[in-house]
Amino acid sequence: GLDWTSGKINVKPEDNRNFMAYVLITMYLEMPIRNELATLVWIGKREYKALKENDIGNYYVHSKEGSHIIRHKYKTSGIYGIKTTLVSKQLRALINAWINFRAVLKGQKIFPDLQPNETAITSTAELNLTKFLQRFFDRHFEKKISTTILTKILLQAIVPEESVAQLQAVADVRGTSLSTLVPVYANSGT
Repeated sequence: GLDWTSGKINVKPEDNRNFMAYVLITMYLEMPIRNELATLVWIGKREYKALKENDIGNYYVHSKEGSHIIRHKYKTSGIYGIKTTLVSKQLRALINAWINFRAVLKGQKIFPDLQPNETAITSTAELNLTKFLQRFFDRHFEKKISTTILTKILLQAIVPEESVAQLQAVADVRGTSLSTLVPVYANSGT
């Protein structure tokens, strides 16, 4: 099990897929962004500040003060620019436990199993992520649920009770407009 305070975890290697799905789903519930989670590189605050202007990518930036997901490269980054999202202490502990479990080194992608290779299902990490989640949900719940469907589920749960400001916060984190978010994700059938 996971000890949230220390970040220590005891997971058998055969549980890798379930653990990865748990981390990804937990991340989506806190920050419903697109498939660029598959491309996150783990670096420290100092390394992030030292990046060159052309080193645009997506990062999990870890520091003692707090951790952030910083996205330079996502579908609508040309419109909305760099997105920085603070990671909660609980999610930070979970991501750090995952990094320790997978023995990810600084400068590496935090989800190595999603990176394309000769045996990959698709040619991009982003597509591998959605395929991974679809297979996971199909195997356990007999439903093919993608990252888009996860966002729809989340928004359908909060729309009746939450304010426009909260929806705008989801749109900001996702890197889209409220005018796209509501009709595409919140008001369409799953």
